[in-house]
Amino acid sequence: MDLVTKLPQNIWKTFTLFINMANYLKRLISPWSKSMTAGESLYSSQNSSSPEVIEDIGKAVTEGNLQKVIGIVKDEIQSKSRYRVKIAVTGDSGNGMSSFINALRFIGHEEGDSAPTGVVRTTKKPACYSSDSHFPYVELWDLPGLGATAQSVESYLEEMQISTFDLIIIVASEQFSSNHVKLAITMQRMRKRFYVVWTKLDRDLSTSTFPEPQLLQSIQRNIRENLQQAQVRDPPLFLISCFSPSFHDFPELRNTLQKDIFSIRYRDPLEIISQVCD
Repeated sequence: MDLVTKLPQNIWKTFTLFINMANYLKRLISPWSKSMTAGESLYSSQNSSSPEVIEDIGKAVTEGNLQKVIGIVKDEIQSKSRYRVKIAVTGDSGNGMSSFINALRFIGHEEGDSAPTGVVRTTKKPACYSSDSHFPYVELWDLPGLGATAQSVESYLEEMQISTFDLIIIVASEQFSSNHVKLAITMQRMRKRFYVVWTKLDRDLSTSTFPEPQLLQSIQRNIRENLQQAQVRDPPLFLISCFSPSFHDFPELRNTLQKDIFSIRYRDPLEIISQVCD
């Protein structure tokens, strides 16, 4: 311990930063992980450190070369800071995926780089959008909706290359269909991080005869019961209106998304690194 405390101040600060960040990242792990078996990762990740990096850190730790460990970790953190997080937005056709992407980016549907919207199916092939001012180094992918063809969920996900995405947002409105349940089942089986977002809440509120709190509880209960019947653990669930991106669950959705983007970028690689160092 005396040797460690005598390290040059800049190295000691960097090492302390690394330890604090690793501990912080561990606290961000979802409570779901408590139900996983030992050694099993909760989420599959596209953003992992290369075997070469892990081997180099292992050697440096074995040699007791703390300065080399810190140098490798700093380079790895800098590299991961530029990792482009890929988010897929999917659901049944007509559920408002494109409108949701526009609202998430704080832009109107009339703007030049907005996702096209309409009452008929407007997204016929995957389209990528970005919002660097709100979500730097993040790709929002507007996927064609399910339900317009007889295509199975399995073939749809294969065609959309869903395994290449870091996070999937399942959008629903009017009803939580069997397609939505199948999507959630597949995401859980693939160990993909995913949300369920109920859109068009403004329309639900304007047509419902129930008070708002009762309506919201009813929608949430219906979605959760459908998922529980399929043995899907409760994912993050948000009820929103794309016309009111500052109200309902939209602010909470953005906060959760920011935290998960941070986790996707740093948590998995730094967890492995911290295990090696331990």
